Amino acid sequence: MKSGYIRAWVVSWLLLVASLFLSVHTGAAESAVPAKDARWKLAWSDEFNGPNGSGVDLSKWVFDVGGGGWGNEELEYYTNRPQNSHIEDGKLVIEALHESYTGADGVSRNYTSARLKTAGRFSQTYGRFEARIKIPFGQGMWPAFWMLGDDIEKAAWPDCGEIDIMENIGKEPSTVHGSIHGPGFSGDDGIEARYTLPGNRRFADDFHVFAVEWEPNAIRFYVDDELYVTRTRKDLPPGRKWVFDHPFFLLLNVAVGGDWSGNPDSTTNFPQTMLLDYVRVYKRSSQIEPVGYDSYELWRGGVRMHTAYLVVTILFAAMVAFSGLGKIRRDPRQVRVVHETVGVPLNLFPVLATCEFAGALGLVAGIWRPPLGIAAGVGLVLYFVGAIVSHVRVGDFKGLGSAVFMLVVAAGALVMRILIYKIYKPAIL
Repeated sequence: MKSGYIRAWVVSWLLLVASLFLSVHTGAAESAVPAKDARWKLAWSDEFNGPNGSGVDLSKWVFDVGGGGWGNEELEYYTNRPQNSHIEDGKLVIEALHESYTGADGVSRNYTSARLKTAGRFSQTYGRFEARIKIPFGQGMWPAFWMLGDDIEKAAWPDCGEIDIMENIGKEPSTVHGSIHGPGFSGDDGIEARYTLPGNRRFADDFHVFAVEWEPNAIRFYVDDELYVTRTRKDLPPGRKWVFDHPFFLLLNVAVGGDWSGNPDSTTNFPQTMLLDYVRVYKRSSQIEPVGYDSYELWRGGVRMHTAYLVVTILFAAMVAFSGLGKIRRDPRQVRVVHETVGVPLNLFPVLATCEFAGALGLVAGIWRPPLGIAAGVGLVLYFVGAIVSHVRVGDFKGLGSAVFMLVVAAGALVMRILIYKIYKPAIL
């Protein structure tokens, strides 16, 4: 019996060590990758790495061309000329010029610029949409990075939906706006929020990353990875429809003048330039999408689950430290009793105690590194299953109860860690 006990215990100990070894390597690999990359998978991008003077990649972008005011009383004529958009030093340059220009449609304007979109080339439902941009500065300038529903030809605006990731008007050099528009909440009634740089810094002085993270029931707006507003169905006027549930395409433009920005004046210098380092679109790495909850409810459930996991893992670590092998290791008399009764070699006690402590710490570390917590939980479950088998084989039913209790706690922690990782992670990270 004693030899069978030792074999079962040693096997479970080896399984725990192997699980912890693998989990440490998994956790190290995850920590080497930026958090965004761990959570997101790149779906589409343009890094603007073409030769200097070349045009945009027409497999990714199409031009809006015309000078009809675009519903905003804008003053520019959008062209597809390289003078208004081209690649330079790994950046997309959108340049607004003060010049007399007459388009093929006979419309004449005193300003030209460019407006690009991915309509018909790329659209996506949900994900992270971001661009690193250095915007222009000047009264009457209106740069924007935004999205429209790809059913615009059928549903028309605003029923198709609009998400303005970044808009700036020149008279507010330190502020950008993020907004959503849809039926019954569009134009001046759009649902809008502002982000202002501290210390009167200007957005035109440097590049900034503008992004939204869009999921079925929420749209989060970011500047330089700082969340400044989250929009959900609860923000809509009563009875209005949430139309952000289908593919949207991207747009980039620099408008001149308009009913919101006002017109250029004597202080506005031309040319005005918007530089884009990249545009990237991501999908969630996890293929499990949370459904049936709005963003707040899902977040609240995730916090509750995280709190329960934290309590269970800390209690487990305390039990390991002050009972079981932790207690035995501090009491030479009990070590001798277990050695003589069960047959555990004396030199294994420090190793077994260390493994239990390592497993408990792995569960706690799983709060920040989910793969580490999952692997530690699996190892501890196998470890205590082996211990239970050993206790049964030698008829040590007093120690059996403690082993079963520790198994239940370890298994509960493992289940909670998996649920958090697979269900709640997208909503709270």
